[in-house]
Amino acid sequence: MDIDTKCRSAWTSLFHRRGGEHDGNTRVWSDWSDDIHQRVLESIDLEPDELPVILFGAGLSTQVLLTTRRLICGARNIPVCDILGVKGVGMAKIRKNQLDQVEISTPEGTTQIQLEPGNSFFAMWSVLLNIVERNQHRLQK
Repeated sequence: MDIDTKCRSAWTSLFHRRGGEHDGNTRVWSDWSDDIHQRVLESIDLEPDELPVILFGAGLSTQVLLTTRRLICGARNIPVCDILGVKGVGMAKIRKNQLDQVEISTPEGTTQIQLEPGNSFFAMWSVLLNIVERNQHRLQK
């Protein structure tokens, strides 16, 4: 199994274990229809072997697609290997079930990303934290 397939498998499993939905606005790629796959991929050029993993907002004005290589948020492309930190925005001010934004730290600075509130938020956050841990481990070698 190649590295992209391993990452997709690990992140899909983590997303589901942490409460990710099969029918909300945030789902693993395989839970979306072929029609959605086709529409999303019309506007994105995937690299060879790059695999879509989790999609938020299919059909909405703001889409977030996590692939095995990038976090794609509209016109922004954040390489997964550059994600150094992630934190919830407004955690001290709003209820947990209303959290819908994360701040992603990279070597170039920070970027705020809007996600679906509720279980899917925490499932996606868990995946992003896993990416941070993998990157920290990689950088320590």
